[in-house]
Amino acid sequence: MTRLPGAPLARPTNVGRWIDELAGALAAIHAVDAASLPSDYIRAPEPALVVEARIERSAPKMQEALWREVAAALRVTAPRVRSNGTVLTHHDFWFGNTLWTGERLTGIVDWDEARIDDPAFDVAYARGDVHFMFGGDAAARLGKRYEARRGQLSDMPFWDLVGILPAFRWLSDWVSGYHEVDRSDLTNELAQERLESFVRSALSAL
Repeated sequence: MTRLPGAPLARPTNVGRWIDELAGALAAIHAVDAASLPSDYIRAPEPALVVEARIERSAPKMQEALWREVAAALRVTAPRVRSNGTVLTHHDFWFGNTLWTGERLTGIVDWDEARIDDPAFDVAYARGDVHFMFGGDAAARLGKRYEARRGQLSDMPFWDLVGILPAFRWLSDWVSGYHEVDRSDLTNELAQERLESFVRSALSAL
């Protein structure tokens, strides 16, 4: 973060514009020509293998019954997921990895997990983040603003569940991360409520 100007913007004065900046940044990442990357650049496996890897690494520490419901739904859904193509993805795109100068996004950091993958993964992960931040329709707004730039994405409920699954194990650590970037108002209790509402919405839309 010392190489670029700015800092994470935790309390935007205009939430709609903040969401639009995030959507625009994701669209710009996904517009990078993946063919220009090295031939051995890491690529994500097919959805069924992604699901198994996420399940293996995300054994729940809370809401075990709901986690089992999600895991079962993902296994059933994965074989019929339609590809949205493959692009460069950040793979850890939440607002804590973005830098802002005033209310303008000026940089994106922490590229350790970057890989060629379905763009819906990044969008889903970002949707989960803004839902933790603001609840309500924030996730839907981010998705719509991304799709206005890059076109409609298929099977977003599946990718929403893939992206959010680690929260069943690491939610308290995620909350600590939010506190470090000036969102101490996100308590463990509120985060659990928002996790469940995000998951229930995705399950009902599968």
